[in-house]
Amino acid sequence: MDDGASSRPRALERLGVPLLLLVVAALVVYGRSLAYPFVLDDRMAIVDNGFLKSARQPFVFLISDYSRGTSFGPGYFRPLMMASFWLQGCLLGWSPGPFHAVNLLLHGLAGWALFLAARTLGASAAGSFFGGLLFVVFPPAQESVGSVVGRCDVLAALFLLLGWRAQIAWERGSSGSGPARRAARAVVTVLLLGFAAMLGKESGAVFPALVALTPLALPGFRRRDRLPGRIAIGAAAAVALVAYLALRFGAVGGLSLAPETLAHSQNPVTRLPQPQRTYAALYGTGRLLLALLTPARLRATLDLAGPGPFPLGGPLDPNVALPAAALALLAVAPLVLTRRRSRLALPAALLFLGLLPGTNLVVTASVFVGERFLYLPFAGVALAAAIGWDAASARWRGSAPALATVRLCAAGLAALCAVLGATRVQEWKSEEAIARRWVDAFPASTIGWNHLGTAALERGDLAEARRSFEASLAIDPDNAVVLSHLGDVLVRLRQWSEAERRLERAVALDPGDQAGRVNLGRACLQTGEKERALNEARSAYALGPGNLAARHLLGLALFENRLFGDAAREFRSLVQEEPASPQLRHSLVLSLYKDDRLDEAARAADEAALRLPGKPLFALWRVRLAARRGRTAEAIDRLAEAQRIHAPVADWLRDVDDLKPLRYDPRVRALLGSP
Repeated sequence: MDDGASSRPRALERLGVPLLLLVVAALVVYGRSLAYPFVLDDRMAIVDNGFLKSARQPFVFLISDYSRGTSFGPGYFRPLMMASFWLQGCLLGWSPGPFHAVNLLLHGLAGWALFLAARTLGASAAGSFFGGLLFVVFPPAQESVGSVVGRCDVLAALFLLLGWRAQIAWERGSSGSGPARRAARAVVTVLLLGFAAMLGKESGAVFPALVALTPLALPGFRRRDRLPGRIAIGAAAAVALVAYLALRFGAVGGLSLAPETLAHSQNPVTRLPQPQRTYAALYGTGRLLLALLTPARLRATLDLAGPGPFPLGGPLDPNVALPAAALALLAVAPLVLTRRRSRLALPAALLFLGLLPGTNLVVTASVFVGERFLYLPFAGVALAAAIGWDAASARWRGSAPALATVRLCAAGLAALCAVLGATRVQEWKSEEAIARRWVDAFPASTIGWNHLGTAALERGDLAEARRSFEASLAIDPDNAVVLSHLGDVLVRLRQWSEAERRLERAVALDPGDQAGRVNLGRACLQTGEKERALNEARSAYALGPGNLAARHLLGLALFENRLFGDAAREFRSLVQEEPASPQLRHSLVLSLYKDDRLDEAARAADEAALRLPGKPLFALWRVRLAARRGRTAEAIDRLAEAQRIHAPVADWLRDVDDLKPLRYDPRVRALLGSP
């Protein structure tokens, strides 16, 4: 290539054109996510996280568990992501749009970091841009970009690539100009950016291994003058790892997820003995590789957690043997390619090392498989694509039609990936859309069905909620939470006997389920089991005396068991907290009336009528209590007041026993216009 041709791409690089184009590509493919709300983990980590919003400085996240201020279990440690959330919320507010915008920008920057790494490895500007573009439009990246908490994957990849690029640049640079200064800059850059990658996500901990392999794969490996610098750079990466592990241990108390987190996770690997545990992990690895290297969606259809026979047939089962063979090839490939001095050695190393944390073979993740596990390993694939572009261009340089065909195929691949990515990111537009995708991808998992049921319940579609929760229970019949949710749906559908059956099982599995006990008490009241309803109400109340639903149920159960005085006391307490509730005020008046505390009932009715004017119910109570206490004139005056607000006075006189004697009073007949 002549000097003019080579200087043109360099000039464009200096102007930042590749960076701009890659950010624009990220916006084009994933831009619709800017209008998406917070969903699932986003809500827990940001919306409902009081600690995040009350923090005074970002450094507090370096000593804090990811779960602090959230409902996550302990063991997560991603301080860089949490600090970025805090800073962004303080500067731009807490609405979802800006959070999605930053994710898009960071994803474009990660593509640019890959472009820089490819250029440093010796790829052409065109090949490097193709690799960066392929990385940006990679369809499974939609999970890391569309989900706000997926930012951890992007941050880890971004800083790992930039730190690695600094090492490669030093290795490939000349040793004649300020070698000590250049080495010092490389050491500091590797230390800081490698540390940042690990703080982004635990997958960044593969950085020291990548740093150790890099000199072996580059042409200048045998140069003795590079040895001190290599030792210093390797030591810097090791120091970054030690510092990260120390912070993690201090923040979460260990180097892996806490046992209680794994016990409640949806990863079946955590509950399997060996060797089935390894077989299941290899099956998941095969699913990941299929989604990584082909346009196929990530799916895992085998029920690894079911009560039936284990679905994998041992080490010779194709679902185990083929992934094991593929993983072995990926492990050996960097070594073989290094021996051959192939430029593909380092991309192969990044692919293998990036894939390893998500396989469940080294450490156990909280989920079985996920498309976000593919974000870092695909950087290795994209680097290989950049080098492959140059190899194809060199091979077919003498044939313009062949070269055009190669480039057209590359453009078609990028376009296909872009279309798939733009389509798949729509799954993050709502929790219901995510749940439907989950049901399709993991039909043996309860997560999707549970979220579908919850979404249907929130929008009031009780029939759909029932179908979803029943589908979840068909997979896991003893899930106390789902049994409780289904019981709630059945209570709303007024299917009392079935609700009682489901809720009995729910509270037997989880005696501390207050909502389940409240619903069980309601169902028992409707089926006539009054004494049992009272027992459930008292149990629910004991679990949380401040729970309004439990207190209301207790009042109703006391009333139905003819403990009117106790019921009145409970309803009076509830009225103090919800003074605008006509139902509670009516229950209070009725309880006092049944307890023959008529003066107190009258005062409660007067207070209700004053607080809730225009309510015929309390006008009726005032008339009724006056008549019951023998105050006929007052009762008639109250009837006149009720008639002025268009209350059904004639119906009262006909239907209410306390008022029937008033029908024959001349004043009442005159009031009604009767002869």
